[in-house]
Amino acid sequence: MRIVAPAALLVLPLAGCTAATAPAPATDAEVEEVLTSQFDARWDALGLASDIPKPDATTVDYTTRASWAYVQVACLQEQGVPAREVSGDFSIDPDTTHTRDESLIIQWTCQREFPVDPRLVGYLSIEQALHMYDYFTGRLAPCLELQGLAVPEPPARESYVGALRAGIAWNPYYAADGTPLVATPADLAALDMRCPPLPDDPYGWYRPYDVG
Repeated sequence: MRIVAPAALLVLPLAGCTAATAPAPATDAEVEEVLTSQFDARWDALGLASDIPKPDATTVDYTTRASWAYVQVACLQEQGVPAREVSGDFSIDPDTTHTRDESLIIQWTCQREFPVDPRLVGYLSIEQALHMYDYFTGRLAPCLELQGLAVPEPPARESYVGALRAGIAWNPYYAADGTPLVATPADLAALDMRCPPLPDDPYGWYRPYDVG
């Protein structure tokens, strides 16, 4: 990746814009609303008989990406499901004590009670999302273009949050086809010296190479 010198002049103004008070994150109530919607859809996708009631499950405790599998296995084993952790996920051995439907319901319940906190995997409040949009459009995208990178045109600000919630939001680090504009983590690190990113907490999820 070729990085040209003039954009180095932008380092100080860009860095200065991150000193303002950080936007408030999503509240627990907002997160629970999102999780309820997601797990309602997952319940429907199980394909169980319509007369089987959905458990009245809510979040007991949030997990992280690192702890999720371990917590799921513990929850499943507590319910008599022969689960074991496998490479950051879990596997269930042949189960002679539960029917298929019973096992699916237990799995759904454990996942609903111990979900990964969406705020740890890119869920932003409206205030955070608009702050990211303003930084992307006003600071980051112009700086990336000065490095010779072809940044796609941004959408209208009023449509950004909805697109972000749908997982299809514009991001200046990516080309129109969804590929990163920088080829390697080392290229990204070099680019950060000239075009400072937003803080990894909570915006790292929106940078290439899984820095979230």
